[in-house]
Amino acid sequence: MFHLDFETRSQVDLKTAGAYLYASDPSTEVLCACYAIGDGPVTAWRPGDPPPQVPPGMLVAAHNAGFDRLIWEYIAAPDHGWEPLALTRWYCTAAQARARGYPGSLEHLGDALRLDTRKDQAGKRLIQRMCVPPFEHTPELLAQLVDYCRVDVEVERLAASMTTPLTAAELADYHLSERINDRGIRVDVPFARAATRYANAETRAIGQRLAELTHGKIKTPRQFAAIKAWLVSHLQAEEALLLQVTKHDRRTGTKTTKETLDKRVRAILLDVVKDPLVREALELVSDAGRTSVSKYKAMVARADPEDHRVRGAYMYAGAGQTGRFSSTGLQIHNFARECAEDPAAVRAAVLARQPLDAVLDTLASMLRPSLLPAPGKRFVGGDFSAIENRVLPWLAQVDAPQDPDEADAQASLQARLDAFARGVDMYVATAALFGGTRQEGKVAELSLGFGGAEGAFQAMARGYGVVVPDAKADEIKWAWRSANPWAQQFWAALEAAAARAMRKPGTWYQAGRVAYGRVPRGPLVCRLPCGRDLYYPQPRLEEDRWGNPVISAIKASWHPKSGEPWPRFRLWGGLQAENVTQATAADILLYAMHRVERRWPGALVGHTHDEL
Repeated sequence: MFHLDFETRSQVDLKTAGAYLYASDPSTEVLCACYAIGDGPVTAWRPGDPPPQVPPGMLVAAHNAGFDRLIWEYIAAPDHGWEPLALTRWYCTAAQARARGYPGSLEHLGDALRLDTRKDQAGKRLIQRMCVPPFEHTPELLAQLVDYCRVDVEVERLAASMTTPLTAAELADYHLSERINDRGIRVDVPFARAATRYANAETRAIGQRLAELTHGKIKTPRQFAAIKAWLVSHLQAEEALLLQVTKHDRRTGTKTTKETLDKRVRAILLDVVKDPLVREALELVSDAGRTSVSKYKAMVARADPEDHRVRGAYMYAGAGQTGRFSSTGLQIHNFARECAEDPAAVRAAVLARQPLDAVLDTLASMLRPSLLPAPGKRFVGGDFSAIENRVLPWLAQVDAPQDPDEADAQASLQARLDAFARGVDMYVATAALFGGTRQEGKVAELSLGFGGAEGAFQAMARGYGVVVPDAKADEIKWAWRSANPWAQQFWAALEAAAARAMRKPGTWYQAGRVAYGRVPRGPLVCRLPCGRDLYYPQPRLEEDRWGNPVISAIKASWHPKSGEPWPRFRLWGGLQAENVTQATAADILLYAMHRVERRWPGALVGHTHDEL
């Protein structure tokens, strides 16, 4: 492996514009690079030095390799004589880390792995001085930058050696993702610019109205501390308690309570608050929190000025615990699904600067219509229908039930799969279990399959506009579980298989169609039906106060405070079921992506969860 890191400077803001516009901008230049072949010494390169020679067929590895690949392609090769490299020669150590359940950030990865050599913290200040305008550049500073770059290569190489490399199939998935990123997706830049003006004006109006309602206590909808303080002083005592969110650590038994006003809490408050003044304030804060404002700004900032394509929108294995993609930059994955009835009419009105009703709602409904096919082309889209509801019972199937209860549960599972095959509307069928509506059946199907109880049902219900008393939610939970005994058996089997694997490293234990094994002194691994593995790093097996096994592992997306150990999460049957279901759904999507790419090369420009 040829390990590499570039240090660059540019007039372009990398975070705002993204790597593609940054690398292709004429102001961007390479200050230095460091590289190492295999376990060999790290060599520094400066402009004017002979270009390094990559051994034939050797992969070039970098942390967040997409950036280094673009710098190589746009600057190092044409300006400094470096050998042009095909995309398939690149290997990303950040993708490897994410796929193995670790954080992708090199700084956080070094902390999580407890490396003796860590990313240099002082280097951040050096980067600000040398790589961000106004630039400082002296021989002494350049020497420091070379040392910083050298350490990055050492840390990247060391960290990559401590986790399992990407398999050939995973590397092919990564390369496919990068091809889609290079292709980009075209956006409606003139509309995005106009929509940004509308959104900014509406946000200012919301701030002015909040200032009127609160007599100047709140001046903008971003003053979260001031908003919470004002609410506490105006809510009824029992309503104010809804701001208090308690998190319970199942492993340690500790409870942490803090005030929050996130989307979920705002929805709860809007269900119960009667005071019209408080309701209006909550609605204003919720409106201002719509993501459409930032998305239109991102479209304008990240679109290529020549073809209006936004590139680099997808991150391979961004959801590390399952291997699903995440979206970055434009954040296409959380575009609103609802679309305007007549997008062309809305577009014309916005470009003509006509007044709009419900401005932020209207702009949110135009996000998807703001994605455009290439001239002379059209979009063809599709997704997998109720894929998680189909995958979960399929994963729970066993070849030979061990007892009558398991046989009965497997019969209910097969009946469910047969119903899907016949085209039965499962939401209607589930609603019939408790005499509810199709929408209530949908919420039950989406919320209860992964061990969730009435709280999970109620949390999801709010997002679908379903309102039922807690007692009814509890009734729905038990009706669903009674009709689906296979689910509870699967949750228990997953927990048991993981615990047995922890007790006997090197041996695999089956649970339905998946299996768990523990690498001796290494991670807990879950093997999926396709052969891909899910990783749970630095696992521990302990017992709760009742003597039940409790497995925990470090969580990549949770970062510790300085000096504290890395935060851990408990692995339990419901979470395991969710992980293997989402991971298998991701495998099915990737299989489809490769088929589409082979059948229509260059046609695939976007994907969102289970949709192409």
